[in-house]
Amino acid sequence: MSQTNGTVTINDVTRKALFVVESVTLVDNEAAMNATTAHDVLPSNAETLELTRFVIQKVMVPIVVCLGVVGNVTNMAILTRRCMKSSMNSYMTALAAVDILYLVFSLTLSFVHYQSFSENQVYMHWFLYGRVFTDMSANVSVLLTVTFTVERYIGVCLPLKGRILCTVKRAKVVIAIVTAAAITCTVPEMFEMTIAEKTTDISPFLVAEYTEFAMTYGYKMGYYWFFVSVFTFIPLILLCIFNGFLIQSVFKAVQIRRQMTVTLLSKNSSCCNPYSGEQQKITKILITVVLVFLLCQIPGAVLLLYSSYIELADVKLSPERRNDLKIAGNCTNLLVQINASVNFLLYSVLNTKFRKLFCHMLCKTAIPRRVSEYTAVYVPGFENLLSIKLQRRHFDVHNSV
Repeated sequence: MSQTNGTVTINDVTRKALFVVESVTLVDNEAAMNATTAHDVLPSNAETLELTRFVIQKVMVPIVVCLGVVGNVTNMAILTRRCMKSSMNSYMTALAAVDILYLVFSLTLSFVHYQSFSENQVYMHWFLYGRVFTDMSANVSVLLTVTFTVERYIGVCLPLKGRILCTVKRAKVVIAIVTAAAITCTVPEMFEMTIAEKTTDISPFLVAEYTEFAMTYGYKMGYYWFFVSVFTFIPLILLCIFNGFLIQSVFKAVQIRRQMTVTLLSKNSSCCNPYSGEQQKITKILITVVLVFLLCQIPGAVLLLYSSYIELADVKLSPERRNDLKIAGNCTNLLVQINASVNFLLYSVLNTKFRKLFCHMLCKTAIPRRVSEYTAVYVPGFENLLSIKLQRRHFDVHNSV
């Protein structure tokens, strides 16, 4: 940390907070968080780091978050319609809600790159909890992705069991259990950091510091590896395995369909089982969602493995190498945010029914329609039903969605 006459400057607070933000997927070690002294020469890639922070944190993150929130809100509005009711769409709706939380919380963490926020005491207190809430939502998202992948595998590869297990009611119960489990496993992070007051010649200020509990060997080794295994490595392995099975099932279905076409039986088959084509579309959408998830998550996992090696081997990094890790941390975090924002595009491109519902909802919301209302008026002199005269009134209203 940079020091002046043995005192800590306010830049240390910002620097430490920046490293935490730039490595949300990493576990920060104390040596890596220490900056160079004031008398050292700036690293050769210092300008690259500042440019990366500006482009990603101040330009890309706000755009991705805004588009992602709008897209996920739209996903929830469409997937919760009665005609879209299914166990898979229940998982997708829950994933959209969690992604919204992740995007909002991660956006608040990026505010630390603005001096007005990094020197604000209220924000420093929020930053500690914002880290935890961001990790909670990210962990719930990971477990939900694994859960609906397993659910789709059961539905496709074990159809008899799938009809019993893959129901909307069970999906809601599983979503509640998975969410509670992810939140419970992330709660210990609440006790990792605390706010301490430091004093300089100018004025006192607040610093985010690791607690003694977080620095214990048992916590660093036990909880850290449990956390990394449950929310990073095991999910990635399971997603690769089950996604492989699903891809294999899709290829088998394509081959069977080709054989039936050659033998002129495809028409009879489609009549016997019209729902199979829809199921194949759902499976393809899920495979695409999981593949995008893997592409966006694997770089962060690789970076995590590298940082873990540095932690265990007690490797002393040069200032340039530390900046390289920060640059990589910015990029991997942006990939995770893109993953939380892109599902709307995937659904729109791959799901014809979703796309039609979205267009229908958009058109009915934007264009008012002329609606007729009939009112019954009693006409004196008539005592039977024919005495009811209908009067028609016209007025413009917006159809409810």
